[in-house]
Amino acid sequence: MITGDNQHAAMRVANHLGIAPELVFFKASPSDKKTVIQKFEQEGEKVMFVGDGVNDSPAMAQASIGVAINAATDITVQAAGIVLMSNDLNDVLKALAVSRRTLRQ
Repeated sequence: MITGDNQHAAMRVANHLGIAPELVFFKASPSDKKTVIQKFEQEGEKVMFVGDGVNDSPAMAQASIGVAINAATDITVQAAGIVLMSNDLNDVLKALAVSRRTLRQ
């Protein structure tokens, strides 16, 4: 999880989602987000980045798949591979499930 939010907020969300603390990057600038994604991709990982602001577009463009949520800026939408029509983050999981089912067929 990469966020521009502070450590307390980031860890609270990560704990709720079951994300290991060592995989939480907080107070990240747009360039920090892009760098973290590049590091994981260089290690062979596939990275999904979900964002809504213009500051998210560099990371979204770098990620294996970018997901823009409803409130996203035009630049962010252009960088995204998927645009969700709501602000419900559960829709990210639904999109992932649809993608996996599609690949199986």
